[in-house]
Amino acid sequence: MNICMQGHTFLYALEQSLLTYFPATRPHVVDTPAEAEVVSVLHKGAKWATATTELRMDGKVIKATSRMTYHRATTYEENRWLTHCVKLSVYKAAKELAGVHPPWGSLTGIRPAKLVSLLMDEGRTLAQATNELRNRYDVTPARVALASKVASASFALQRTLKPRDIALYVGIPFCPTRCAYCSFVSSDVAKSGHLMAPYMAQLHVEMTKTAATIQQLGLTITSVYIGGGTPTSLPIDLFTQLLTSLQATFSLQDLQEYTVEAGRPDTITPEKLAVMRSVGVNRVSINPQTMFEPTLARIGRAHSIAQTLQAYEQAVKAGFSCINMDIIAGLPEETARHFADTVQQLMTLKPQNLTVHTLSRKKGSSLATQTPEDTTDVTAMVEHSLIELPKHGYEPYYLYRQKQMSGNFENTGWCQAGQAGHYNLVIMEELQTILSLGAGGVTKLVHPPSGRIERLFQVKYPTEYLSSSDKIDKNQQDVIEFYQNFT
Repeated sequence: MNICMQGHTFLYALEQSLLTYFPATRPHVVDTPAEAEVVSVLHKGAKWATATTELRMDGKVIKATSRMTYHRATTYEENRWLTHCVKLSVYKAAKELAGVHPPWGSLTGIRPAKLVSLLMDEGRTLAQATNELRNRYDVTPARVALASKVASASFALQRTLKPRDIALYVGIPFCPTRCAYCSFVSSDVAKSGHLMAPYMAQLHVEMTKTAATIQQLGLTITSVYIGGGTPTSLPIDLFTQLLTSLQATFSLQDLQEYTVEAGRPDTITPEKLAVMRSVGVNRVSINPQTMFEPTLARIGRAHSIAQTLQAYEQAVKAGFSCINMDIIAGLPEETARHFADTVQQLMTLKPQNLTVHTLSRKKGSSLATQTPEDTTDVTAMVEHSLIELPKHGYEPYYLYRQKQMSGNFENTGWCQAGQAGHYNLVIMEELQTILSLGAGGVTKLVHPPSGRIERLFQVKYPTEYLSSSDKIDKNQQDVIEFYQNFT
C-alpha cells in the first residue's frame, strides 16, 4: 500500500490505523500523491489541527477530515494530539470505505482500560471517561462497558498497593513443543533440554543479586508469576530446585498471589503440584486453548482433552484456591460451534479464572505466514463469550489488545467474584514495578505519582543468558538508580 504524507511524519500511527481495516497491508512511503493509495495531510494552525485522509481503493475515492484544538505544550504532548488527529481521519475514511464499525473504533493501543484510568486521574468520573471512549474514539457500547468494568477492577487493586510494593516475574523459556500461534522466546525441550541445568544455575545467580537489590531498596514483593515457556516442562528435580530457591532467596511473606504457568496439561504431575503447594503457590494455569481434539493436533499441542481434564482434577485435589484456564477464539479451522462447545465444557469445570484470547498472527509464530481466515466465526466466538460467561458468574477484570488480532478484538481475563488475578492487573494496567528474571525478561519500573515508566531488557535467548552476568549487574544498577531518582 503506497502512502504519501504531507505536513507530518506519523507513519507508525498511519500504519496502526490502517491495520484495523487492512491487516494484510504493508506501508510503502512515496513522495507524491499521484503515486499513493493513501494520502494523509496534516495542517497545523495557531489553534486548530486539521488532518485529511484520502483513500483510493477498489475503484473508490473516499476523503475524510478530522479537526481539533490542540495546545503547544511539550513536544510529546503536541505530538500525541496531532497523532490522534491523523489517526482519526484515517479511521473515518476507512470506516466509510469498508462499511464496518470495528469494536474498538479508532483506538489502536493495547490497553484501552488504562485510557479510562488516565482520564479518571485527570478528574473525570468513570461515566465521563467511558463516554469519551464512545464519543471521541467511536468505541462500540459493548467494548465501552468492557473497558469500564476492567478500569473499576484496576482501581480496586490500585487502592491496596503501597509505593514500595512490586511484583516478581521469573521466566522459564522451555516448552514440550512449540505451538503454532506462539511468538514467545521458548525452546523445544527435545532440542534444548541440555540447557535446563545451566540455565537454572544462572537464574540462581540473578535471583541472589535481585534479592539483594530488593532488600537494599526496601521493596515488598506482593505477587510472583513464574511463566515462560512452560515452567512445568522442567523435570521434577529442577522444578523443585526452582521453587525452593525462590523461597530461600526472597522474602515472600507479604505475597497476595503466587502463580505458576503450568500451561501445558501434559507437563503437570501430582508431584509438581505438591511441590507448588508446599511453597505457597496458590494460583495455577492449566491451558487447554481448545477442547476440540483435531485442533490440538493442528496447532502443535501434544496433549489430549483427557489430559486437560486429568490435570484440572489433580490441581483441585491438590488444594489450589485459584485455577486459570486459557482458550483461543479463531484457531485454524475451528467454527463458532467448536468454540461454544469449549466454553460449555469449561463451564462444567468452573475454573476461578478464564482467559479468552483472540488469535493473533504474531510475527515469529508459524501462523503468521498463513492466510487469515474469514473473521465471521471469530466475531461469533468472542461475542458468545461476552454473553455466556456472565451467565455463569464471571466478570471481566483485565484486557489487552495485540497487532494482527483477528477481527480487531481483544484478550479478556474473566474471574469469579473475588478471584481477579493480581499479577495480570498489575502488568496490563501498569500499576507497579515488575522485576523480571530470566531470558527474554522485561523489567518494568513504574513510578505512579509521576507516570514515569522505564523498561530494562534481559538478553533474549537461553544460550545468551548463560553468559549474561554483566547484563544482570547492569540491570540491578539501573533499578537502584530509578528508585533513587524517582521515589
